[in-house]
Amino acid sequence: MHQQVCTYYEKGIFPVVHLCCQLGETFFIAYTGVFHSLISMFFFHVFCTSQVESVCAALTSEVQELGRRNTSLEAAGKEAPTLREQCTALTKKNNVLLELLGEKTEALEELQADLDDVKKVYRTQLEQVMGNHTQQQPDAT
Repeated sequence: MHQQVCTYYEKGIFPVVHLCCQLGETFFIAYTGVFHSLISMFFFHVFCTSQVESVCAALTSEVQELGRRNTSLEAAGKEAPTLREQCTALTKKNNVLLELLGEKTEALEELQADLDDVKKVYRTQLEQVMGNHTQQQPDAT
């Protein structure tokens, strides 16, 4: 092979062969650099893919949770008209009971006032009876 190179050299072809060898090394170095870049890009894409999958799993979980909440809220929403009717009925009943309580309280206050009047009349009559009885006793002695 050395003889061939020498032959080429003698013919003036050696610079071309030498240039080809240098180009081959440059190509190999460039190819190695591209290969390392591709490997780096591959691992970067693998990393990004795992992050995307992680985000996708988190979003899927969140969507499922929101679906469960939506279902429970829909059920509560279906109960809302019934609960509103019950609330209206209880409010009416409460108002009626409050009105009755007010009437009974008013009646009780009137009865209390009547009882106070009866007590005053009774004391007055008792005092009169006691006064008459006291006046009649000294006369009897």
